[in-house]
Amino acid sequence: MPTSIMPAYPWLFDQKLSGDDITGKMETLRKLGVPYTDQEIADARLQVRGRTKGEALIQYLQSLGVDTAQEVMQ
Repeated sequence: MPTSIMPAYPWLFDQKLSGDDITGKMETLRKLGVPYTDQEIADARLQVRGRTKGEALIQYLQSLGVDTAQEVMQ
């Protein structure tokens, strides 16, 4: 957006995610109480592989303020 004061961070869109570290992080978060299933942890590596850090950041920012607990309960 040309009128935005937000920096572009172009290098984030050049850095690919491998997904190699995601399962360990998710297992640690599960020990802390996040209700990840074994299947979610197994699938996570393939879901992030090939994406860029910029894409991951955008997805995270778009998820803020979204109540996913309601989706799970329905």
